[in-house]
Amino acid sequence: ENGPKWAVFNVGVTDGKPESYGGYFAQIGDTEVPQWGNKWRMPDEAELLALLNSEKCTATWVGDFNGVKGLLCTGKVGTIYAGNRVFFPAAGSTYDGNPQSDVNDICKYRGSYTRYLYFGEGNQFVSTATYMWAGYSVRAVLKEQ
Repeated sequence: ENGPKWAVFNVGVTDGKPESYGGYFAQIGDTEVPQWGNKWRMPDEAELLALLNSEKCTATWVGDFNGVKGLLCTGKVGTIYAGNRVFFPAAGSTYDGNPQSDVNDICKYRGSYTRYLYFGEGNQFVSTATYMWAGYSVRAVLKEQ
């Protein structure tokens, strides 16, 4: 086993690039990612927390990943995450469908059961979403086959 298989790019991306923002989604369900069919699901709390666990991954704020700021998570040698890396662009958020001024500064990624990953330069955590109508990015995880 080598940890969860994260999608290469966000839900809503049309160019297949990991640095593209994709769509913004209100809470779309507990585990399903309807836009991608039944092979993908929302990340659970443990998977979100593992990204920020310094024993499993190195989470680094990147100022220029193909011109985009974001969080780069790299699995550590000797863990089930070794050799894996995933980039989460700082796509900002929307509230009631209106873009906020936080694009390229912070991002919130939805997980299952109202959990979300928040990050900005020097500040990353997993919490419970209080604004269910707010639009956050979604990065899917492949369901176990």
